[in-house]
Amino acid sequence: MKLHKVWTRDYDAYLCYGASRGLYNNKTLRYAVQQVFIFPHGKNKELYLVEEEYQKLWAALRQYYIKNIDNFFSYIDEIIAEGKRFVAACKAASKSIKKLSSEQLLQRYRTFLQEYVRYFGYLWSSFILNEIISEEVGNVINNLSLDKEEKRELIAYATQPAKRASIMLLNYQAKQKKPQQLVKTFAWITTLNISDQPASLIDITQRLTGHDDHSTRPKSFSKLDFPTRILIKASRDNAYIKDRRDDYRRMGTYYIIPLYEEIAQRLNLTRGDLAYCVPDEVERALQGVTFSWEKINLRREQGFLMWWHDNRLTFEDNPSAITTLKKRFISQSVERQVQEFKGVPGCKGRIQGRVKIVTTAKELNKVQPNDILVAVTTNPDYLPAMQKAAAFITDEGGLTCHAAIVAREMKKPCIVGTKIATHVLHDGDEIDINANHGVIKVLHAQAKS
Repeated sequence: MKLHKVWTRDYDAYLCYGASRGLYNNKTLRYAVQQVFIFPHGKNKELYLVEEEYQKLWAALRQYYIKNIDNFFSYIDEIIAEGKRFVAACKAASKSIKKLSSEQLLQRYRTFLQEYVRYFGYLWSSFILNEIISEEVGNVINNLSLDKEEKRELIAYATQPAKRASIMLLNYQAKQKKPQQLVKTFAWITTLNISDQPASLIDITQRLTGHDDHSTRPKSFSKLDFPTRILIKASRDNAYIKDRRDDYRRMGTYYIIPLYEEIAQRLNLTRGDLAYCVPDEVERALQGVTFSWEKINLRREQGFLMWWHDNRLTFEDNPSAITTLKKRFISQSVERQVQEFKGVPGCKGRIQGRVKIVTTAKELNKVQPNDILVAVTTNPDYLPAMQKAAAFITDEGGLTCHAAIVAREMKKPCIVGTKIATHVLHDGDEIDINANHGVIKVLHAQAKS
């Protein structure tokens, strides 16, 4: 059985549960996958699907939403409605919780989990559709009878969000509001994991890039036929919804914090501790069943495994058992010396510089001015480091990923979707980035200890 790695993320058990359960056997995704794996990898977690099932899921979503583009535009309205529903459910679940009995608190928690898993199904649709549309629009534009500059302008326009969301919205409102007002309005922008703290004034100011404008429609757009124009509209709408659906997820986490704080207090834990518990453990604890909370530190430091199969979740935090299961399902590749590799050009340009590997948002302080930021992927939390860096390289992503869009806004060279950058490069390596052609060359490899 061959597995396909879908993503690598710095997720706690709270997010890993939502991501894996929202994907497993979810019929709203047009193909119900029957196995979902999450393995620890260093400080991160990696989500895998069976290769055959991943290809079937990809094909089903492409057939339903891209071959019949009307379905896609209906979906845009649907995911916005679902995002608002999720945020409202989180607000309701955290309302007036101090006077609730343990049984009532448990019921609130269960109701929240249902909405949480439901919304993650829509997050998955958007995640995979982003890759599909990125590939589709890139192929169509590159095959047009236009010169290279016209194609670049069209791709920049096609992958720019149709509306402001997330950081772009923050920067737009920064022109009308004082920083203290922004803190209140965007307190949710830092709350991805349940253990995260709401945004402070420093968090907000670090995310102010000054970029909030949209790409203007290029003149070459008038040369396009109607189907290509519609595909570009879908791409722009998708770039917006990709950010907006994540805004709702962060808002939901922000508004559900009081519920988690109350549960943690009654169990003599912290919210950070609960972030590394699965729902069954929380429910049993609220019902008075003793749990060995010492396991939490083990999970926090060494990771955990989640495997959905046969209508059940296998959750493992024993390092030896995790190693055995990883060997069973994943072939461990040996790191090779690589002098040159390729990816997808996210923003044109060429530059030489020193590598700084960022595997989680906790390592952003490593990046200094003119460094080359190399990451698995980026999100709004990475912006302080992205403003310092001279260029970006990522393992994941396509034309519409966060790193590519931010690079085009900041006009910095960027190559995404390399698959191997964080594995073959090391801190201190001197590299040449030719983002015009998507090529990375190692000029001088840092000596390994």
